Amino acid sequence: MQPDSEKRPAERLARFAAEALDWPAVREVLRRFVVAPLGQRALDELAPRTSAEARLALERARELHGLLLAEGVEPPLGGASDPRGVLDRAEEFQRTLDGDELAQVTRFLHALEDVYVWLAARRARLPQASALFVRLPDLVPLREELEAALDPKGRVRDDASPQLARLRVGIASLEQAITRTLQALLRDRELQRAVAEGHAGRVHRRGGRPVLALRAQYAARVPGIVHDRSQTGETVFVEPEAVVKHANALSEL
Repeated sequence: MQPDSEKRPAERLARFAAEALDWPAVREVLRRFVVAPLGQRALDELAPRTSAEARLALERARELHGLLLAEGVEPPLGGASDPRGVLDRAEEFQRTLDGDELAQVTRFLHALEDVYVWLAARRARLPQASALFVRLPDLVPLREELEAALDPKGRVRDDASPQLARLRVGIASLEQAITRTLQALLRDRELQRAVAEGHAGRVHRRGGRPVLALRAQYAARVPGIVHDRSQTGETVFVEPEAVVKHANALSEL
C-alpha cells in the first residue's frame, strides 16, 4: 500500500484534473477572449475531444498564434455574424427568410469567403487550419444569387423573380386603389362631420386593414366593418365597404 504521504499528492492531482474538466467554468474563463458571435457559439458547444481531435485543434491554434506573433495578422472575421439562429427558426416554423435575414446570411457567406481566401493564401504555413475548408462546398454561386436578389438596404428587389415582380405590381396597384377611395371619402363634406376629432384626413390600420376613425354616433353613415373602438367608446375604427374587396385581395397576396 502507498503511504498516506504519497496518496495526498495523487489525490490533489486527481481533484485538480476533475476541476479542470469543469466545462462551464472553462467556458467562462475563455469567454473574455471571444469577440465574434461565431466564437461565442463555438465556445458554448465546446466539449471534451478525443486525443487526436485535441491535437489537431491545438495544432491549428499554434499555427494561427505563430502567424500572429510573427506577422501580427489575424483571420478577417469582420462581419462574421452567426446566421444559424435565423436558419433554425425558418426551419422550425417552415417559413422563408425575409430580406433582413437573407442579408444576414449573405454577410456571413461574404465573411466565410474572405476567411477561405485568406487561408488559401497561407496554406503552406497554416496546413491544419486550411484543412478545415477542404470539404466546404462552393458557396460563391449562392452568395452571388443572394446579392443579385437584394438591394443595398437588404430588401428583396422587385426583379428578384418574375413572380415577385408581378406580386409587387399587384400590391402597389391595390394599395393605390385603396388610398384613392379612402381619400375621396375623407374629402366628402358629409363624411367629414363623422370623422373623430383629431383624425381628419388620416387613414389608420387595425389588424392590417385600412380603417377610418369615426365618431360612434355617426359611424352608420359609412357602411363597412368595425374593427376596433377607443377605450371611451366614442370612436370606432371602420373599414369602409368601398375598400373591403381591394383589402381582401391585398391580404391574399
